[in-house]
Amino acid sequence: MNTTAHPITRTPATVALELYGAVLAGDVDRVRELVSPDVTLEVPGTHPLAGRHRGVEGILTFMAGSRAATDDGEHLDVLDVLDGSEHAAIYLHVTATRGQRPPLDNHTVHLAHVAGGVVDAIWIHNRADAPVNDFWS
Repeated sequence: MNTTAHPITRTPATVALELYGAVLAGDVDRVRELVSPDVTLEVPGTHPLAGRHRGVEGILTFMAGSRAATDDGEHLDVLDVLDGSEHAAIYLHVTATRGQRPPLDNHTVHLAHVAGGVVDAIWIHNRADAPVNDFWS
């Protein structure tokens, strides 16, 4: 019997799921632990929240802006996660309401790069950008 302890390695999918769990719980301290200080978030589109958000504060500002622009925040439902050696793809259904506008109903993939046990980049890929732009504009 081999009694040698083997370290448990967290996969990119595990790290990504922990991050999205922290986001959903509003646990800002945990978000800070799970992302690199120089993390980048790439948000597609032409709306005011689109563009490159840099650093932990950039991500937190994006989260606050999303929450402030909606009636009661975005609602994220993690549908699936694909795991790779350095990346995780998080398949989400995102919904939100905003005044009299048609509601946001977006299936999206967030591709996360994980290095050193933390997320250092996230790229958002929407199924259809036009309705997302209309909602956030």
